[in-house]
Parts: sequence; structure tokens; C-alpha cells
Amino acid sequence: MEMMQMFLTTAEVAEILRISDRAVRKLLQAWGVKPCADLGSGRGMGLRWRLSEIVEAGEKTVPHRETPPPRPDPRLKKRRSHALDQPISKLVDELAGS
Repeated sequence: MEMMQMFLTTAEVAEILRISDRAVRKLLQAWGVKPCADLGSGRGMGLRWRLSEIVEAGEKTVPHRETPPPRPDPRLKKRRSHALDQPISKLVDELAGS
């Protein structure tokens, strides 16, 4: 496609969505998008779909994903507390056995 057109053939919609022509018809029917023109049979003729209706229907049916929060790395171990992280008074009490 040289330039984005207002009306697309079934093959052009299939190319944009990267699915087969038959799948395009089923998908657009499921989305409730109807062809705006039928130019009849013959080479280069056939159904035409309005680009704006396809985009609008796609945005309504396909939910936008939010990026999930990052997972903690299981390879990283939890930080262990060291004796030096505690106050001196607590260390003295522990060593004295109180």
C-alpha cells in the first residue's frame, strides 16, 4: 500500500492485521464492523471497509495492557542482619546472657 486509504479491501485489512482474508471477515463480523461498499465481483472489486470503523472497533475490543510491576529477582537473597547492624547496648546484653 502506497498511501493509507479511507476505504480498504479485505486483502488490505488482512495485510495490516497480518491474518488471512477469511479470518478478517470473521473478525470484523465479530467486532460488528460492516462493509461500507460492495463494488461487485471482478478483479479489484469486492467489499470495502472503512478504516476508521476498523480502528475504533479494535480499540474497543482489545484492552490496553498496563505494564505489570517488576517482579523481585528470586536469585537475590534477602539481606541478613549482621551483629554490627544492632545497637551496642543490645549486643552487650546478648553477650552477657541477660
